[in-house]
Amino acid sequence: MRRALVLVGRRSTLAALTSLGLFVYYVATMGRDLSWFDSAELAMTSVQLGLPHPPGEPLYTLLGALGVRLWPGAPLVACNLLSAVPGAACAFFAFRIADRLGADRAPWPLVSASVLAVGIQATVWDQCSRIEVYALAVAFCLPVVLLALPALEPVAGEDGLSRGRWALAGGLSGAAAGVNPVIATLAVLGVLVALAPALRRRPRRVIPALGWASLAGVVVVAACYAYLPIIGGLRDRFVWGAPSSLHRLGFFLTGRDFAQPPFSHPGMTALELLGAHVGPFLSWARDVGLVWVLGLGTIGFVAAGRSHHLALVVPALCGGLAFGLGNEPYLPAIPDLGGYLMLAAWGLGVGLVLLGVRVARARPRLGVGFSVALVAVTAISGQGVTTRERSGHRLARELALCFLEGVPDRAIAIVESDHLLFPLLYLQQVEHLRPDVVLVGAGLASSGWFWEQLYARHPALLPLPAAGDRWRRLAGFLRAQPDRRVVTESAALAAHVAPGSPLCPQTLGFLLERDCPEVPARLADFVARAMDRLHAFEEIDRDILAWVVSAQAEGLVALGQVEPALRLYWSSAPPRVRAALPLPAAAGAGPVALPRLPRLWLDRPSRNLERAAALLSQTGRSELADLYRRAAADADRL
Repeated sequence: MRRALVLVGRRSTLAALTSLGLFVYYVATMGRDLSWFDSAELAMTSVQLGLPHPPGEPLYTLLGALGVRLWPGAPLVACNLLSAVPGAACAFFAFRIADRLGADRAPWPLVSASVLAVGIQATVWDQCSRIEVYALAVAFCLPVVLLALPALEPVAGEDGLSRGRWALAGGLSGAAAGVNPVIATLAVLGVLVALAPALRRRPRRVIPALGWASLAGVVVVAACYAYLPIIGGLRDRFVWGAPSSLHRLGFFLTGRDFAQPPFSHPGMTALELLGAHVGPFLSWARDVGLVWVLGLGTIGFVAAGRSHHLALVVPALCGGLAFGLGNEPYLPAIPDLGGYLMLAAWGLGVGLVLLGVRVARARPRLGVGFSVALVAVTAISGQGVTTRERSGHRLARELALCFLEGVPDRAIAIVESDHLLFPLLYLQQVEHLRPDVVLVGAGLASSGWFWEQLYARHPALLPLPAAGDRWRRLAGFLRAQPDRRVVTESAALAAHVAPGSPLCPQTLGFLLERDCPEVPARLADFVARAMDRLHAFEEIDRDILAWVVSAQAEGLVALGQVEPALRLYWSSAPPRVRAALPLPAAAGAGPVALPRLPRLWLDRPSRNLERAAALLSQTGRSELADLYRRAAADADRL
């Protein structure tokens, strides 16, 4: 087995040292707390031994639960390490794959430098420094590629198609599917496409090898996903879908709870939608340095005479791009979209090594310069390695606490945004903060399993009326709890669940009551302080803060509270822009309306300043409106 994985020898030691260096960097800069989107959900289900959203990531959850229980420190540190450790392991396997493709006689500093350049690339680092599944999935996929390489040669030895090698490759593929089936599928497709010539030349040897791989993969996948029905009937933790029966298991695995049609955009075909997003992707990929890895890596395979090995990477690249570019609206800053490209980044990172080796063989001095330049380019791209530091990153937690500050005792809190809902669930279910609050996810309200778990946590709730769509269920649920006060995340959400109800602004969100105390300014102060602390690479933090501000200010304007809304818009600008903008003084105003900008998953400070300028114009402060409008052009650069 050690021979199969090529884990011994001097080059493996050098690969391990390269991986160790990257591990030190990841650990030094990784988060120690919650992060955005799926991070809090994955952390919560790992600590609880629960079940996250479909397809469930069972192996990730089990390894996370094991890590949390073995780690002597804070659980969230263990959860972040589950990205840093496999992320660094990817460097080891990329080094050994490059050696197998012809870099084994190249100076090891050149190989290490090229591998490190991929590891510190902003998109790859992002997946290895926060709680997510992609680093672990790719760490299982790369050794599959390493194991498959001998079988791709024109004359494969007996070991290249041995039963043990391919059974191990199949088992690792199954493990990758237990973490993320999409990444595993793309890796397997790459191996199958690359193996097609060997299958034509010697089918009697290749087919049995694939048979052993398939058998081992099915066994491992079945073992991983057996976790779902075992955990499905529990109500004392977060178990998405409660897949305790065959029907519920099928419902869960198909993702019908929250699935949306792919490539859905009125008046556009799938190809037109993909084409429209190519430009924004290339601009983003250039800014973060990913375009150099993908482009030069492809050139490296061709220059080294290994173009036939590109088949290993093409499915990962095309599939990763399709998953990202098919979203509408397309926002490259969303971390998941970069996660789907991580396998392609490491695969084409091997091409970077091969390109450096090719240059060094032609002109040794140029080879050294190439490696240094490669590291330098990736180090300064994506705002640079020296600015990346997540160890003190607590904004997801702080935003959730900011919301809880305005929730009365025993109130019902209805939340829609993932960046707020799952940190709130983690704080309540894992850290037991505010267990009195009935926390309702508006996006989950159409699912019976969600209500079952909610009533298990709050048995004093009065029964839920007859089922319907999520808005009918929410409206009926509120009518059934007349003694509980209600807070919604936004005024727009309140209009869905309780049309016509009076609203009182809270620190964050709106209380469905008529008698309002003085409008709090604490959210504006919170946002301004958070913007002051942001590092240059944290565009996602900037955009989430801007979205929170736009949603809250929209409700304030609807209530006629223009000045608090203007203060909020002003607070979401970066410090250097905010310093040049006077905070508008109170002024009388008649009816006002915000400009109709398209609603996105995230927002931008520039859009908020445009909204502020429109409000100022409508209230007769044209000169100040022009100043805000000019500032908007520069407001998205931290």
